[in-house]
Amino acid sequence: MLSVIIPVYNRENYIKECVESVLSQNNAGCKYELIVVDDGSTDNTPRILSRFKDKIIYKRIENSGRPAVPRNVGLRLAKGELVAFQDSDDVWLENKLEEQLKDFSNKYILSYANAKIVDKNRKPLGRNIINNQQAYSGNVFEYLLKENFVSTLTVIANKKVIMDLGGFDESKNYLEDYDMWLRMSLKGRFIYTPKVLAEYRMHQNNISSGSEKADLQKMHKIMNRLNRITHGKNNQLVKKRKTEIISRLTEISGGIEKYKWKISGKM
Repeated sequence: MLSVIIPVYNRENYIKECVESVLSQNNAGCKYELIVVDDGSTDNTPRILSRFKDKIIYKRIENSGRPAVPRNVGLRLAKGELVAFQDSDDVWLENKLEEQLKDFSNKYILSYANAKIVDKNRKPLGRNIINNQQAYSGNVFEYLLKENFVSTLTVIANKKVIMDLGGFDESKNYLEDYDMWLRMSLKGRFIYTPKVLAEYRMHQNNISSGSEKADLQKMHKIMNRLNRITHGKNNQLVKKRKTEIISRLTEISGGIEKYKWKISGKM
């Protein structure tokens, strides 16, 4: 069995299409359930979801403001050995589960695929989330350190591995998915299905306002955590990536004094 988890907060304009795209999967090849965890929406999202009450598992929680919290609630409710994640403003293509599950086996702990980028009205913007030449299968930790090529809206993963890692880090309100994929990549192999199987919707409310500097600082925190849990070659790779991040922060800031304290890992 597979459990699909959708965290949602104030997505009245998009949640209907999102849910319908999951419920209309063709030839999934296994039984699946859909869990929608509402992070305290204040718009019409609950009313819209009530139309699907016989087809979904709906759980409303007090607003947390952190994506990891509703994802973890969904994980605890999930009955499936596999879990798939979907974002509440995005859309799956009807063959998404079918295509990925063809490639998934016990050799892998996570499957991901490509997604095309569309505007708020689902008009294609002419590019995809992933460049196929920059996506990897197998032991991907070294490559994933350099950039996050795993699109959360396409992920199917082994639930037990995620739970054994303690679930998504609820102390983070940023990059909590990237943090999880990195930690998972230390535990097993990933498989990439080189097909466009979803639509990633770009709109005003999901366009990042973060600067490169802020993003690098967030990544540095993740590297510090990985530095504590890796050994041998992987630890050397983490230290190398930390050095690259510090170097770029220094370049942006115009001097090393402001960031030299980060070298000690005190963040």
